[in-house]
Amino acid sequence: MASGSPKEFLTLPSGPDQNYAIVFANRLADGWRCTGALQDPYASRAGTTKFSKLRIKFENSRVEVIRDDYTFARTNGPNKVDYGHAGDCYSWKQGCAKGTFKVDLTGTELVLAPDVHWVMEERWPESLTIHDMSISKDRKVASARCGGWCGHCWPAGKKMHLMHPQCHKAASCSEVKSLNPEADDGEYTLYPFATEKDVSLRVYCHDMASGSPKEFLTLPSGPDENYAIVFADRMADGGRCTGALQVNGTFDRNSKLLSINLQVELYVRICP
Repeated sequence: MASGSPKEFLTLPSGPDQNYAIVFANRLADGWRCTGALQDPYASRAGTTKFSKLRIKFENSRVEVIRDDYTFARTNGPNKVDYGHAGDCYSWKQGCAKGTFKVDLTGTELVLAPDVHWVMEERWPESLTIHDMSISKDRKVASARCGGWCGHCWPAGKKMHLMHPQCHKAASCSEVKSLNPEADDGEYTLYPFATEKDVSLRVYCHDMASGSPKEFLTLPSGPDENYAIVFADRMADGGRCTGALQVNGTFDRNSKLLSINLQVELYVRICP
């Protein structure tokens, strides 16, 4: 604060033992195995960094984490590791990965933004995947195990954004669910138009208990003003508009029409 440019940091009440980033140093002499003799440690990028505070930058309604600020971090090993990063060169077999990270925002007022997810840097000899990836329902805690020869994972775009749940304006029913895992089916106000942040839309969210909620537009004018009819009866003389009806044709004249209560599925991310 004595300087001309104070910086903002987010204190992590869960502590450094729950906020760490590890690029595992050891590597196997036989890369096709998961155990066995070790060769010289892999030094490039290897290290363990634990964070007690995060440097943050305010960005409109979101907060960006400066992942490579180590002012309030402690590192063991030759290299500092960015927040939310993990990897190793332990084995060619990707299931043997030993690099891990953990993000724990418990006790803070912020959560991971809905678009935050982790991606894997792919390396030879096979396409690598992230193991044991977990993000809690309240988006406070995330962890995973990442590695390969040599594989690393980090937040997509190498950026991590946080937000306050009460400030975020959900653009879809899925985002409503991510902000409130207990949300039920019902009407919600969404902000789906990327170019018009203050333009809202009232939408019915359906299947909120599932992993893929759907958006519907409720029609206040009712089913009597929103219908679609495929008429059943047909004329005996198809060249006329009135007259006797067929009985044994393709359609039976006693077929009954159902009144349709129409709800239109709304793709809310597309601005009309």
